[in-house]
Amino acid sequence: MTTEIICLSFVIILMAGTGLSLEIPVVVLTLVRLGVIPHAWLAKGRRYFLFANVALCAFITPDTLSTFFMVIPVQILMEICIVISRRWEKARLAEEQDRNHGLLLLFGAVLGQIVEALATRDFGRQRTKA
Repeated sequence: MTTEIICLSFVIILMAGTGLSLEIPVVVLTLVRLGVIPHAWLAKGRRYFLFANVALCAFITPDTLSTFFMVIPVQILMEICIVISRRWEKARLAEEQDRNHGLLLLFGAVLGQIVEALATRDFGRQRTKA
């Protein structure tokens, strides 16, 4: 093989690997939004993701310096994903709490109407005059 082909294949592999590794946080964030991955799991798995990130980048890049220059942006993106997922989790919990509060108010109103209707009915009993 000629030197040009070797250099071109190296550049193509490096660019494809970098592009794919930068897509991992986007995929993770999508899975969080769909509810497949909970925020707590994502926050607890920081160490494991860092290890996997270093291993993947070390496999893609030829030297240590390139590996760390590739790991840093991906890890920063992952931390941003964790912050975004925390905000989504808080918003989801607040919405769920508001929905539950609304259902409780609705249930209370319906129950109040039922009690009022039962209080005004005499259920077919004849009242006797004393």
